[in-house]
Amino acid sequence: VPASAERVDLSGRWLLPGLIDAHIHFFQSGGAFARPDILDLRHIRPYADEIAAVQANLRATLGRYLASGITGVVDVGGPLWNFKVRALAQGEAMAPRVAVAGPLLTPYLPPALISADPPMVLISSPAEARVEVRRQAAFAPDLIKIWFVRPTSDLEPVLAWVRAAIDEAHL
Repeated sequence: VPASAERVDLSGRWLLPGLIDAHIHFFQSGGAFARPDILDLRHIRPYADEIAAVQANLRATLGRYLASGITGVVDVGGPLWNFKVRALAQGEAMAPRVAVAGPLLTPYLPPALISADPPMVLISSPAEARVEVRRQAAFAPDLIKIWFVRPTSDLEPVLAWVRAAIDEAHL
């Protein structure tokens, strides 16, 4: 330790490193109304209202991460407004470091999540995959996410666009 380093007496205290939550989705509140594709309660609370509430409380959400010792988060896919969350966090004193992906590239888009700014984008060809990766690249994502669910018996068409997405992401 350099002689010029400031020394702080932490006797009787705990010192922990900042934690990183490496798999979150800002668009999901964690509540019962956050995933209408899994538990459809839109007849009780419209999904648009749930998303509006999530967006209205983003500063508080960011602050709760820090209060819990989480100094970094990675949102592994969501609507394009994810990029606004990252910008918000960069300008807030009480926010963790935020890395984000845009909409997940997927061979299956749950109908309940279709919206003007969906958290997932249906991909069915290599050309569509390349277009979507380029669209997201304009927002400087920290990562591109492929949500590989409900594979068909013929995986080759899906694997073809997955390879194209990966190739395009490396450009």
